Amino acid sequence: MHISYKPLWHTLIERNMRKEDLRLAAGLTTNMIANMGKEGKHISMDTLARICETLDCGIMDVIELVKTAEGVTEELKARNQLEWVGQMNNIRNRAEEIINSELIYI
Repeated sequence: MHISYKPLWHTLIERNMRKEDLRLAAGLTTNMIANMGKEGKHISMDTLARICETLDCGIMDVIELVKTAEGVTEELKARNQLEWVGQMNNIRNRAEEIINSELIYI
């Protein structure tokens, strides 16, 4: 599953925060921030939880599941809506499973 942190960067802009401000407030290392700058690079759920706690937001406010990495495009949606919905549900279910197992059941 490909992950983008664009929602996080937008959230920081909206709150007039710099990456360095987030790093210090959440107790992150510079490597963690650098990894989030690389599209598709995963961070630990602990790091994600600290970011969400610091910003008082949900996980989906911080990450975006990049559907195009799995071929779930607007073209597919136009061509075969049922297939598109099925794949979107699959992606969402996998993301929820990861989040639940990493954050709730530890």
